Amino acid sequence: MRRRRSLSRLAIAAAASLTGVRGWCLPPSPPHSSVLVPCLFSSAREDSLSTSTVHLRGVAVEMPRGASTLRTALLKAGISPHNGRSKLINCRGLGTCGTCAVEVLSGSVAPRERTARELLRLQSVPPHSFREENAQRLRLACQCAADSEELVLIKYSGFWGQDLSTESTEPADDFQTYFGSLEYPFEDGEKEGPENE
Repeated sequence: MRRRRSLSRLAIAAAASLTGVRGWCLPPSPPHSSVLVPCLFSSAREDSLSTSTVHLRGVAVEMPRGASTLRTALLKAGISPHNGRSKLINCRGLGTCGTCAVEVLSGSVAPRERTARELLRLQSVPPHSFREENAQRLRLACQCAADSEELVLIKYSGFWGQDLSTESTEPADDFQTYFGSLEYPFEDGEKEGPENE
């Protein structure tokens, strides 16, 4: 398995040098194949050192621009896009539960338009579908990535973050990942932890 991974990384590096693409990732919407594609999340791919400062729950964190979904980048930074028990009970980035719904107050995310998965979840499935404004204002953090220098997000109250009349009051330090790197199984890249050192 380890040899296979290093061979695929070598192939990716060779393809990157031939094409000039600096970022490679899995497609944003599962199911994923084992094929890596140029990372098209960000319009700033030519600058591999480009970062975004993301504000959520009164905390600002820096993350690589377009490198992973907002959900994954926030979890790795110690901030959850989920409320209450949805930190444990969620789809782990599949885009099916809607518990990572946030509003983009300022800045931009990629893709700019909602994905088919976001539209299906926010417009067709309760509780988000009860109000049309939910589908228009919310994005699923597991289906988009930061695409601007500054990004301000609002997490609303309710299990699914669906109550647009009240901002969530959960503190940023009320955070726990129950399953380690399995919290974001559909993201490409090295798993963090002592086993990879």
